Amino acid sequence: MRRTIPVAICAALVLALPARAIPISLRLGADALLNGGPGVFSLGLGLESALGRRVSVGARFGGLITTSPTTGGIPLDVFLRLRLNRIYFEGVGGPWIFFSEGDTVRGHVAGGIGLLMRDWEFGAEVGYLSPDRTQLGLRIGVRL
Repeated sequence: MRRTIPVAICAALVLALPARAIPISLRLGADALLNGGPGVFSLGLGLESALGRRVSVGARFGGLITTSPTTGGIPLDVFLRLRLNRIYFEGVGGPWIFFSEGDTVRGHVAGGIGLLMRDWEFGAEVGYLSPDRTQLGLRIGVRL
């Protein structure tokens, strides 16, 4: 009986330690698809997990809308981010699903750079959206 009390106290302390929360972010984006493509506006929710002090991996999902022709869609991306003080570099990729006739699933690959300011981030992205669109975009995000 006397041995179980210290074990129970240690177990209660371990369970009572605060857990590390997974950072969640909300991100607004605006892209120009070159080569005759439409503009794309997106809103996404991101989850991020640290791999080390400066490297993290995560996923983003949300909604998008294109201009001329107006089409909705769902961007699904994974990313790898490297932080150097307040500057970040990231690689992003995944399928983008469009709610239109014909070519509905397109591959997306991009590289980005940005500035981190407490809970805010401001960035730019250059990428490729299959089958033949070059993408230039701006991003603004906030950690929730």
